Amino acid sequence: MKRFITYFALLVAVALTAVTLTACGDDDDDDDTVQTWNFSIGLADADGSEALEVLAFFDEKIPAALGVTHNVSYFQLTGTFSECRTKIANAFASLYAEVNAQGWTGYYTVQVTCMNNSQVVVLYTINK
Repeated sequence: MKRFITYFALLVAVALTAVTLTACGDDDDDDDTVQTWNFSIGLADADGSEALEVLAFFDEKIPAALGVTHNVSYFQLTGTFSECRTKIANAFASLYAEVNAQGWTGYYTVQVTCMNNSQVVVLYTINK
């Protein structure tokens, strides 16, 4: 009987955990909320002065293209996740020609991650 109570208590604990995890799912895509985003650049193969130029370029251009201000590498957009993802993709698309016109010779990756759900929405690679 004691063993049955122990197994039953474990079963209840597992069931409660499953309910809790399901309640915290990211299926709130249609919620119009403030989304916090992280912007990062990976400098895999670059010389020092070019790396600083790339960092300065994206630090200036991405917030301007999105119409936001940011604090170091974070910025916020209001809207659903899908709307914000589209805004960010359009911002990068508008910079595509300008990025390719630069004379950069290194290997860089630019990534934007939604901090609300940890999804990477842009992974842009420059390899010249």
